[in-house]
Amino acid sequence: DYPAADYAAQSPLIRIRCGWKPAPAVVMHQTRENEPEMHVACTFARISALLDAMKAAGIGKADVCLVGWNKSGHDGRWPETFPVEPLLGGETGLRALADHAHALGYSLTCHTNHTDQYEIADCYSADNTRVSYSGKPAANAVWSGGQMFDLCPKVGLAQAKALFPKIAALGLTGEAGECADAIKKWLCQGHEL
Repeated sequence: DYPAADYAAQSPLIRIRCGWKPAPAVVMHQTRENEPEMHVACTFARISALLDAMKAAGIGKADVCLVGWNKSGHDGRWPETFPVEPLLGGETGLRALADHAHALGYSLTCHTNHTDQYEIADCYSADNTRVSYSGKPAANAVWSGGQMFDLCPKVGLAQAKALFPKIAALGLTGEAGECADAIKKWLCQGHEL
């Protein structure tokens, strides 16, 4: 039912970290005013050139996963995703990369996560944080976005349902589009979030 999963099973997975803020975080509780700068590791244009080199080297299939393509990079403002990080090439650059990857016969996917949130995210809410057995908000690791908090699984699923179609619309292949389809099928079978 899922061609991208079949393609991925026949292809090497190549994860490319595009950008990130300092990790471990230098600012534990980040705001728009104190957010550290993002380190640019690999722009969309540079990835496009890398794909050309892969093709020239005879790599016929590859499942290329972009990590940190979103606003402020890997775990930078998660789950705030958009706009696509301008320092990497923005939405225009990502769409061009997706078109180029597909023309070369490669799958281009992106890393997402629907289990945690950072206070700097525009959609952060303490009410969305999973509560531990002790009744306290479940804090997780400290990463690029500062202190990470576990999302309530129900909220994470609702966010994924809303976000995956937007990500798939960027021209990416694989899990975003297929997960959106799988969620839609699941909901059509009478399940609720």
